[in-house]
Amino acid sequence: MAHSRDRVRVAVAAVVALALVARVVGLGSRPFHWDEARVGYWTLRYAETGVYEYRPVAGGPLLYHVGKWVVRLGGASDGLARLPVALVGGLLPAAALLFRGRLRDDETVATAAVLGFAPLLVYYGRFLRADLLAAAAALVAVGAVLRWVDTDRDRYLYAAAATVAVAAATSGFVVATLVVTLVAGVVAVDHRRVAGAGETVPAALAARSRWLAARATPLARALFVFLGTWAVLFAPRGAGLLTE
Repeated sequence: MAHSRDRVRVAVAAVVALALVARVVGLGSRPFHWDEARVGYWTLRYAETGVYEYRPVAGGPLLYHVGKWVVRLGGASDGLARLPVALVGGLLPAAALLFRGRLRDDETVATAAVLGFAPLLVYYGRFLRADLLAAAAALVAVGAVLRWVDTDRDRYLYAAAATVAVAAATSGFVVATLVVTLVAGVVAVDHRRVAGAGETVPAALAARSRWLAARATPLARALFVFLGTWAVLFAPRGAGLLTE
């Protein structure tokens, strides 16, 4: 079993390496799209002034916080500005390992391959927008919750809480992702009855409520992790603290 897990990790690592190459090579050869330029302009202003205040019309704050450090450390260039998104996109196949308790080994590797080389994911992994960041954060959050349920290790719950806050900081459109996830969760509640396990919806809800109640303490800690991450990402910086 351990040998099988090692082979899966090696295969996923190979997918990650190739996915990173596919996103990084020639990253700065294409000039900014106007939407990228908009993000780049506001990032430069933030890097120069140190002042930031969240504005929903400008999108989530995550790109500006990351972009500020990219500009300060490496200078302003099209390729470097896109690099954080490219790195997230290239590392995304590793998220398949979060689902390995629910997938066979070959399915885990296949999932990693899809995340690494699906054309839309490759394209937006080379583009300075938060769409891929939102999708990646949402997927990791769901996978971390499943790992928490499967292993009962609280670190996965805390990781999920932080990642949900990160997803919220990518774009306001993440609300739609939250709605879809909740709907999928409602459908999953009735899965055992549909599968013939004989568990009714009230019984399933009662069992899950008891399971959650027994874990009230880590859930409370996860809430603080979420709020702390949220505050770091959304709090105004510099003179933004004094604006009304």
